[in-house]
Amino acid sequence: MESLERRAVLAVTATLNTGSLLISLDAADDAAILSSDGTTYTVTGTGIGLDGMTFAVAAVDAVQVIDAAGSAANQSFAIAAGSPMVSSLSVEAAIESTIIDAEIQTSGGNGVAISSAEIMLNANVTTGGWQAYGGHVTIGNNLTVAGAAIIFAAAVDGPHSLTVNSPGMTTFGGMIGGVTAVLSLTTDAGGSTSVQSVTTSGAQQYGDDATLAGSYTTTNTAFSVAGATILAGDATISTGSGSITLSG
Repeated sequence: MESLERRAVLAVTATLNTGSLLISLDAADDAAILSSDGTTYTVTGTGIGLDGMTFAVAAVDAVQVIDAAGSAANQSFAIAAGSPMVSSLSVEAAIESTIIDAEIQTSGGNGVAISSAEIMLNANVTTGGWQAYGGHVTIGNNLTVAGAAIIFAAAVDGPHSLTVNSPGMTTFGGMIGGVTAVLSLTTDAGGSTSVQSVTTSGAQQYGDDATLAGSYTTTNTAFSVAGATILAGDATISTGSGSITLSG
């Protein structure tokens, strides 16, 4: 008789402790999904029954997503389309991919920190606190992100418009539109922006002070900086027939 090999059961667990909802992915290939109807958060995923695990939205101040197995491969997390998520969110780097399909709307100092290598951003994000995206971001719709300070640490791609509103520092640490040109990039007045090597099919409009270093390319559309322009290195602006306006 052939012996049976003992195998670990893939499972996602969710626990609530003093306002913190901890979603743990316990093995390779685990996937977790968080959804909201405005009153209840529901967690579904690997090893959880079809009805999922439910938690009152009012009881959850923060959502944390971790790899409890320790660097297990191919783990993923998603916020499903539905009512906005109103709690702060952190996803650690060991969770390889994160998909945001529902809006995030937090108040106070609550923010968002997603460290996944691949991040699919399909919905607007508005936070009272800061936002940090550690991995490559693909924007799947015309989006607005707004927060106290905003960091895109790696590259940003996707054929859609991206508007970033912040009274603090907005930092783009990687190329924007290097793989797939972004439709347009806009920042609001107030605060400052640090940005390098941007390719858009439409306009680039920086409403605040902008620190530039790299190449900035549009397709026959405008490039403008409303605040001061600060050079952190060589910068080239190419707009075809589009205008270039440096107002500061």
